[in-house]
Amino acid sequence: MKFLTTTALVVLLFAWTLTGCDSGKNRDDEENPITGTWVLVKKRLNEGTAWSEFPDNIQYIKHVTPTHFTWVHYDNETDSLIGCGGGTYKLVDNAYTEHIDYFHPQGSNQIGTTLTFKLEIKGGDWFHSGYFYIMEQDSTTGEWSPGETVYFEEVWARYKNGD
Repeated sequence: MKFLTTTALVVLLFAWTLTGCDSGKNRDDEENPITGTWVLVKKRLNEGTAWSEFPDNIQYIKHVTPTHFTWVHYDNETDSLIGCGGGTYKLVDNAYTEHIDYFHPQGSNQIGTTLTFKLEIKGGDWFHSGYFYIMEQDSTTGEWSPGETVYFEEVWARYKNGD
């Protein structure tokens, strides 16, 4: 577990370095409540549905600098990467807007998209909600386009050494 956590952090730090970690300002560091490393605790699709928690072997980790974010989703039981992505973001009041610069697995065509979410910090946790769209591929042309929109909510907790 420690090896996998260390590996995930190395990947995050590498991605952080590649994205030009402090190439500008979003908010003053002291005012930015989301700078740091976060672990996804639970999520749900559609308001009013049950929250989904994750088995111990599934980890979502998000790292946020003053201007960039990156996330990694992995299975520490099989030691396999499930997905990752990242890019730049803007935080204005409670509006958190991500611009996706890279995304894996490829094929979903999320690169280049911009999504805005509502952000709240409550009791030290990051509550993140909004809509994303499922990309659909035209079977004739192979072109991707936004399809159905889905409402979701996530709760992130600050990463603590040993998580």
